Amino acid sequence: MVQTFQSDPAEKKLLFRQFWRGLLIEVIKEGPYRSLRFDSHLVQSRVLESQPGKLILNYAQHMIASLLFLPHPPKRILMIGLGGGSLARFFLDHFPDCHIDVVEYNEAIPPLAQDYFFLPKDPRLSIIIADGANYMATTQPKQGGYELILVDAFDHAGMSQSVYSGLFFKAAKGLMAEKGVMAVNMTRGEQLFFDRSVEILRGCFPDGLLRLPVNRTNNEIVLACRQAQAWGDWSRPKAQAEILSKQFDMDMGGFLDQIMPTGNTFWSRWSNRK
Repeated sequence: MVQTFQSDPAEKKLLFRQFWRGLLIEVIKEGPYRSLRFDSHLVQSRVLESQPGKLILNYAQHMIASLLFLPHPPKRILMIGLGGGSLARFFLDHFPDCHIDVVEYNEAIPPLAQDYFFLPKDPRLSIIIADGANYMATTQPKQGGYELILVDAFDHAGMSQSVYSGLFFKAAKGLMAEKGVMAVNMTRGEQLFFDRSVEILRGCFPDGLLRLPVNRTNNEIVLACRQAQAWGDWSRPKAQAEILSKQFDMDMGGFLDQIMPTGNTFWSRWSNRK
């Protein structure tokens, strides 16, 4: 995901600069933060140096709303897109029993995440250098499936055309656990592409799709459940929000107030029980 930020030039210090296939990649220290930037102005990741496990960007915070709808803490997680590794670090810190597979297209990114953004080299973390769509199309389902899939495949041009597609989302559904949840980061800045991607997801998850707008951005997190009944009654996400708010020191209940059903009859009935 990319986001624009303004900061005081006097507080900025360039830590790393390199071109990769025509894309300018920079790591910049900005006051107490470090930012991974594409083409100098698009912020892909941001970390607080004194608390590297804290999620700083709004979209990353909103993506963990997916945890409100899981029946238990995730043990198998798949991430499409690494960036600075803040989400991977978050799950490693909070879920000691989890294993994370991360698929990253750009081979220059994992060393940056480890050297500049405090992503640990952990046996619970596997990083695969591959195109996300190709990985999904060729990977065989693992026993039990992934309980959580996080999709954040952005570059300087926007959402990846091959990832935000019918073939990708159908393959992702096939890799999910029976009660698994997928969180997909998208932007309304590409409105036609956004609308088409939402329709594709609605077709794949007709009774299990919710949309969560990201505050102060054009982004939305689309939450998809492999089986509609796995989302359960609204009382359970509320109870989960109370527990996770204390665990993460974050207002998880606020996400429930922002979540929108996709408009089909099932979710309209379900959302009225909130």
